[in-house]
Amino acid sequence: MPVFAQLNKDTIVANRTYQGLPNGLNDGEGTALFYISRFGAFWRSTAAAPMDLLTYSEVLFLEAEAAERGWIPGGSAAAATFYNNAITASMQQYGVAGAAITTYLGQAKVGYDAAGATLAGHLQQIAYQK
Repeated sequence: MPVFAQLNKDTIVANRTYQGLPNGLNDGEGTALFYISRFGAFWRSTAAAPMDLLTYSEVLFLEAEAAERGWIPGGSAAAATFYNNAITASMQQYGVAGAAITTYLGQAKVGYDAAGATLAGHLQQIAYQK
């Protein structure tokens, strides 16, 4: 998260967290902007920071979804490989250390089978990580 966003500006330091805001709200709807996280320092503080439109990791997530849906060969086994490779590629793109990537992938809630064997569960997990 620290790559993509900054902690919000809550006046109570212990309450500072990452907070998003849905698109399409009218003025005054949703959480007050004061409590919404700003873009991460990678983009805010780096004058020539790249803004990729479609990254390698995104393509891998799309392939994971396609394999899970049966649109390309391989089924859930291929989807799991694409999924894990997508997470790894994304984290490597932003300079996350290999040990941290391994730790992240080792979490029960991140592991591909953690969502259950259902198509809906796997698709939700792919979308969440993407």
